[in-house]
Amino acid sequence: MSINRSLGKLAARVAITLFATAVLLVLSFTVASAATINVPADHATIHAAVAAAVSGDTITVDAGSFDLPSQLVIDKDLSIVGSGMNNTIITTSFNTGSSGDGRGLILVPAGITFNISNLTIDGSGQLVWQGIRHLGAGGMVDSVRFTEIKFNESGPHYAGTGIAVFGSGPVDVVNSEFSEMGRIGAQFFGPGVDGSLYDNNTFTGKGDGDFLDYGVEVGGGAPNIEISNSTITDSRGVASSDGSTSAGILVTTFFGAGSSAVIHDNNFSDNTTAIAVGFDASDTSDVEAFNNNITGNGTGVSSTDGPEVNAMCNWWGDVSGPSGGGPGTGDSVIGNVLFSPWLTSSAPGGDCNGPLPPPPPSNINSSLIDIRISNAGRISNTTTSDANTGGNSAGGSTGGSGGTGGNVTSGAGDENNGGATAGNGGNGGNGGAGGFVQTGDASAEAGSENALNSTDVDVELGCGCGDINGLTALIDIDNDDPNNRILNLTRARGRTGDNNADGSTGGSAGNGGQISAGTGDNNNGGATGGSGGAGGAGDLGGEILTGAAISKSGSVNLLNTSFIRLR
Repeated sequence: MSINRSLGKLAARVAITLFATAVLLVLSFTVASAATINVPADHATIHAAVAAAVSGDTITVDAGSFDLPSQLVIDKDLSIVGSGMNNTIITTSFNTGSSGDGRGLILVPAGITFNISNLTIDGSGQLVWQGIRHLGAGGMVDSVRFTEIKFNESGPHYAGTGIAVFGSGPVDVVNSEFSEMGRIGAQFFGPGVDGSLYDNNTFTGKGDGDFLDYGVEVGGGAPNIEISNSTITDSRGVASSDGSTSAGILVTTFFGAGSSAVIHDNNFSDNTTAIAVGFDASDTSDVEAFNNNITGNGTGVSSTDGPEVNAMCNWWGDVSGPSGGGPGTGDSVIGNVLFSPWLTSSAPGGDCNGPLPPPPPSNINSSLIDIRISNAGRISNTTTSDANTGGNSAGGSTGGSGGTGGNVTSGAGDENNGGATAGNGGNGGNGGAGGFVQTGDASAEAGSENALNSTDVDVELGCGCGDINGLTALIDIDNDDPNNRILNLTRARGRTGDNNADGSTGGSAGNGGQISAGTGDNNNGGATGGSGGAGGAGDLGGEILTGAAISKSGSVNLLNTSFIRLR
């Protein structure tokens, strides 16, 4: 389907109308000609113009803003034409209902053919559930901007749909724009909308709501819906409790039989999922998607529980194809999705020839290998070892002192102790030999090992891709850096201990006895004091056997070592 198809359908409708008119003229019936009614020249409001019109009339609306104070019901075959979507603005000063046909700002009941073009429907400041609802027996929406279509703005979830097509005839939505939707741009629902077209439109997301978003929703057994040449971005509401998620396009049964859609030549970006099909395994929808640019979405195409989706010949954002269930790094495919072959460059014009074969091997006529190594570093080591067998003492014992000689003492009076001899002092005892000391071995080891800036380069020239006729290897190793420095302080010390093996000291000689004269005329002449005893002899010093003291200390350093191997 395409714009030409849409124009063809419209032309066919015109032709049928002309044929019926001709028949009526032949039967001599009087038929009134279609009229054009202008707002505000003929009627100040759109409501008044619709009330005054008859089937077949066209209502033109000048530039400016025109308020709908209540629901506008199109109860006859009419066309409403503005002076441009940037010029004619339809606003509203009331809130629509939230159920049934009361949800539409503009309501087109069953059996009515309605065309609307070249204006903006703006729901700003009000709660508008649906901009246009039902669209009766079919018609066309051409060059209409839908903006700020939202309901339940203060609740947990926004609702709001630009166009809700539930009628009994095909509706073409072309050249239009959807922005700040509460949830859905255009909804095609039920078997009566067979053959409807969504072409050359732009959906740029929603407002601040947090529920499911869809640029286009096809459901309830809606058959043969064509979605083409459109841009759908920023459908990013949160997932619902049943696991469904937002999508640029959703195709599902949803309260009816399986739906079907052909989706081609569109651009999808920044959507939670670009194209989602089915809610569960019972879904029988039929979807074909081709020649679309599907890039920068959370998921490209998803049919987790639903039917098989023919999504061949799409651009996934990378020549390697889709990720997820696919082999590449582009937007992902999830579930029951056919994706190969794919476009290896973006649409339009991309070739559907993915995956591309690997390039054939080729000879290498010259090779240049450039290896540059520049190292700088610093190593500082302080290494100390200390061995000590301890301080030992093996001194001999001290000899005993000699005894003191006896004393001679004269008594009181005229006593004479002449020639008396005092007894000799005893000899001093001998000093004992020094003890024996044996010290254990003392061992100390200290070391440092460093590796700084080691470089290992291995170049494998064999690639299995042909002969190498020329090879130039440029190797530049720069280790001459003022920061290159190795400082080592290595110390080793071994000590057998501070040992002392002095001999013992002999005992002291005893003192001789003393002679004392008594008081008065006493005389001890010729008395001799006893001799002091001889001092004891000192013995040999003790024996000390010291262990070996071994101390080792060293440093091993590697600074700026480079190893290069070409094979």
